[in-house]
Amino acid sequence: MIANWADPTPALQEFADLLTAAGTPPQGFGEILGANAYHAIVAAAETLDGDFSGPALREALAQTCEIKVYTAGFGCYSPENHEGWTSEAMLPAVIRGGKFMQP
Repeated sequence: MIANWADPTPALQEFADLLTAAGTPPQGFGEILGANAYHAIVAAAETLDGDFSGPALREALAQTCEIKVYTAGFGCYSPENHEGWTSEAMLPAVIRGGKFMQP
């Protein structure tokens, strides 16, 4: 499981608090995916000097690691990993009372 609003990690709770304060409490995984993608693009863009084209951004992203994310761990891209997830982001879960919970 990438994230669990019913039993959030500290980083996920930080994001939930931001969303709730903005009037849009978290409801699914779209918020997490969008926010993590935003942080990845910003981190890659900050390494660019001059050319800010799609190919340049793609190349920069493929060399960007230690990216702030709201899931467990951090984001890390490479020429072989275009998803950016690390193994730390994959948390085990059980269902209790109709909600996903960490075991």
